[in-house]
Amino acid sequence: MMKQIFYILLCSYWLNLAAETNEPPISLNFKEVKDDYYIHNDPLSIKLETHINDKSLITEPVDLWVNIQLPTAPKIDLFMTANGFSPNPEPFKKNMILSNDSIETILEFSNIPAIAAGNYVFSAYYKLSNRAITEIRLGDHLHGLDTDPRPQNTSCIAPARSAIPTKLSKTGCVTIVDGKIKPVIGVIPYNVNLLFWSDGAFKERWMTIPADKTITINEEGRWVFPIGSILFKHFYLQDQIFETRLLVHHDDNGWAGYSYEWDADGLDATLLESEKQKQINAQTWIYPSSEQCLECHTKNAGYVLGLETRQMNRLQHYPSSNRTSPQIDSLIHLGVLKIDGNKYDQVNFPQPQYNMPLEQRARAYLHTNCSYCHRPGGKAPHDFRVTADFSKLYYKQSNPRQYHIITVGDPKHSLISLKMHKGEMPPLGSTVVNKEGVELIDEWINTLTDYSTPPTPSCSPLSSVEFEKTKKIYFDKCAYCHGELREGSKRGKSLLAENIIELGIEKTKDSIFYGKKGAMPAWGETEVLSQEQIELMACYLQYPVTYSDE
Repeated sequence: MMKQIFYILLCSYWLNLAAETNEPPISLNFKEVKDDYYIHNDPLSIKLETHINDKSLITEPVDLWVNIQLPTAPKIDLFMTANGFSPNPEPFKKNMILSNDSIETILEFSNIPAIAAGNYVFSAYYKLSNRAITEIRLGDHLHGLDTDPRPQNTSCIAPARSAIPTKLSKTGCVTIVDGKIKPVIGVIPYNVNLLFWSDGAFKERWMTIPADKTITINEEGRWVFPIGSILFKHFYLQDQIFETRLLVHHDDNGWAGYSYEWDADGLDATLLESEKQKQINAQTWIYPSSEQCLECHTKNAGYVLGLETRQMNRLQHYPSSNRTSPQIDSLIHLGVLKIDGNKYDQVNFPQPQYNMPLEQRARAYLHTNCSYCHRPGGKAPHDFRVTADFSKLYYKQSNPRQYHIITVGDPKHSLISLKMHKGEMPPLGSTVVNKEGVELIDEWINTLTDYSTPPTPSCSPLSSVEFEKTKKIYFDKCAYCHGELREGSKRGKSLLAENIIELGIEKTKDSIFYGKKGAMPAWGETEVLSQEQIELMACYLQYPVTYSDE
């Protein structure tokens, strides 16, 4: 009853005031209102703009009232206070002094009870103002795909390896009508926080999981997909689709990748049997073969790249419901994912548009683009995962200048930066340098100051004659594969001094003498190098490169 009397008095006052003036003394507007607000463990914040039209009419402090209408039947009106919701007409802020022409107020409510997802109407007003009204969707957990149980996928089924369709339209994962692509029912869209560099291509990502299966999570936070899962991506350049890739978990428990090139008429896509390079606009695009897919999608990296909690903990827009909702919550709601909700709240990679700390952004970039190879047991040395200790990779510059994986404050002598500038990282499937990524890593290296003490060689320095003689052998026999700066290449691993010292001089001599079948000649066994030359080379490699500026 008291609330109704309050509304009647307020409306009566406003009608009388409106009859005398063209505008109220105070104007209110909600600003930058989002469609969806997710309040799981977070306060609700809405921005309100106050504009003073006539200061002469404001002679005393004012109260700000905020009202919320709940989406119930019948509708329920509550007042929002600094401490949460109240059924009584209490102001959000009391005795406010309005002295500036324009004021922005953040309406923040931290003690919000668990409420059902739905559309809520907010209104805010002073005694002398208009009523600002906005409708938003909010809830403790919002689900972009409000279906229960999950929509059943009856057509996008993982086939046997020998039965992979030659046309994308025959995979059962998409429908194509007049060149327009739509996913079938039961296929779920997803996205990641930090995108893997794909030569500037825009990608749409989709997944499908067998009806009776779920995704689990291993100790590293990577998502483990059951047999029968399919993940696929559409690739676009300048809004034109040109490739779709499928990653399939076959019934033999093995994974395989398949690349479909879109036909010239844009009506379907054809499976490629081998790698293909094609000029698209002003760049060369590489369509990988199935074998090349598994060069990156390795067992050691978990086969599926990018789908881990840090990457998936984000908002996702779901076209079928036109809602933007927490991605992990939506997958849990569908029964697709098993995870303890309390474990992922603060675990996520920074998205590029957010101003996160530089080191956090740089480490996330290296994790996303490099750690599938650079990890324990991986194809490349060092551990570039975001959880790894990088301190042993930081080295101080010296005179003469030397090269390390990371030379603090000196990107030009840091091999991470050098390989990125040369387009050798990532080493496969890319022909365009990621300029933003290079700038990020260079900026980060420039800020580093702490460094490790280089390991001590186990042999005495070579004489000048021995050095020049061994240097010539290195450039004649080794530099083509291992790089002039020993930085490594697509043909051979890096041979930095700190790596060679860690390997040990005896193992280094054995590697040179016996080689590696299909990868490195057996210089000693074939008597191309003498025992003395091999011993000099093993020692030569324990000392850093100092000659590249000659």
